[in-house]
Formats: sequence, C-alpha cells, structure tokens
Amino acid sequence: MIDIKTLNKIRSSPSAQSVDGIDETFQIRTPKKSHVYVNSHVDTVHYRQLQNLKDQIRKILPKEYK
Repeated sequence: MIDIKTLNKIRSSPSAQSVDGIDETFQIRTPKKSHVYVNSHVDTVHYRQLQNLKDQIRKILPKEYK
C-alpha cells in the first residue's frame, strides 16, 4: 500500500543511463499531485513502499513482461 502522505519524502537520484543503461522510473498520480521518481532506490530510507509496490506488480504480471 502506498502512503500518499509520505510520497514527498522519497528522493530521486540523477540519471545513470550512461553507466548502467536503464533508469528505474515510477510515476504516481494522486487527485492533487503527480509524483515522478527516477532511480529512487538509492533512497534506502523511503524507497521501501515503492519496492513493495514493485513486488506486488511483479506478482500479477504475466511472465513475458518480467
């Protein structure tokens, strides 16, 4: 579950496409705001709820999209 009250605490990191090739991007829209995160996995304190969301999505995606 996403806690929309803490979404502003999650920090993005600069793009590293030239180094690792792929940026991880999340976009979450609430009724009042749109939140975009790039490489936020470096924010080890606040990233947990995005990781939980990612895990839940992986469980429901067909294998060909994983």
